Amino acid sequence: MEIEDQITVNAPRDVVVEEMQEPEVLQEVLPNCEDVTQVDEQTYIAKVSERISMVSLDMEVDIEIEDYNPPESFTVAVDGTAPGSNTDVAADTYYGLSEAEDSGTVIDYQMDIEVSGKLASLGFRMLKSTVNKRIDQMAENIEAQFAETSAA
Repeated sequence: MEIEDQITVNAPRDVVVEEMQEPEVLQEVLPNCEDVTQVDEQTYIAKVSERISMVSLDMEVDIEIEDYNPPESFTVAVDGTAPGSNTDVAADTYYGLSEAEDSGTVIDYQMDIEVSGKLASLGFRMLKSTVNKRIDQMAENIEAQFAETSAA
């Protein structure tokens, strides 16, 4: 499943790149995230709960920042597993950052998401609808995070 969109935040590119690497910020912006632990400079483990229809899962998600080219771009590789459910989620997301006209940052993103196992068995339309909701929620969380940062 491929998703492409953009959001604009009220913060300079260097601040966006720096803050998006903080575990507490990642925990705030990732939907249904309960915890984020930083393993090394560009690797994290997140605990995420998801519910789609009658299926509830607790996932452990590995997040790795790759192709790091601040403040212009970076790629995030995600690999998640829900133990005992035969569900795997893998995603690669490219983030391109450019300066907005109003001194903020435009974040262009392109995601390629693959889901297998129990979640995939729910059907593509239901899964795509939920994924789109989570992506929208994440975008709103990012916008809110940087609205708070600029107000501080």
